[in-house]
Amino acid sequence: MESIYFFCFLLFLVVFPNKSLSTNSDLISKTCDRSTYKEFCKSFLKDHGGSKARTLQELVVLPLKFANSQVVKIQNKIRVLIKTAPSDPEILNGLLSCADTFKQAFYSTKESTKELSDNRYDDVLSSMTRAMTFANDCELVYREFHLVSPVHDMTDVFFQTCEIESTIMVLLEEEKKL
Repeated sequence: MESIYFFCFLLFLVVFPNKSLSTNSDLISKTCDRSTYKEFCKSFLKDHGGSKARTLQELVVLPLKFANSQVVKIQNKIRVLIKTAPSDPEILNGLLSCADTFKQAFYSTKESTKELSDNRYDDVLSSMTRAMTFANDCELVYREFHLVSPVHDMTDVFFQTCEIESTIMVLLEEEKKL
């Protein structure tokens, strides 16, 4: 008789987590299907704990937290590059411009964190859009000179992460209206 209980218990442990994982996987899939960067979105959310999220409210904090830390990393990298910049005025001016735009992006992502805690989803979406615009402005400075920004790869990840955050914000707004 004990073996039947043990078998039922094992069966429960095997079946229940798979069902839960499927639900979380569905949440990620449904979210990322709305994203411009579908594959990056799925990979990012899975790599950053999204598989544990059961709701959009739990999922939404992941890209925002990452965007906040990524913008600080970019700012630090720009500071180092400014100190070691070659005498080429185009590169130095580009770095100074990027430093300014990422300072603004930093404020926008910090604003988003406060707005999210107040459930002001439209405001979060606006702040994230501003952060994405600032990141793009850094890239545009270098494109004018037919150069690639020295923080291009980091900016690209930041931009895509902000886009995931924005996608989730739109989904939360739609959920709120139901």
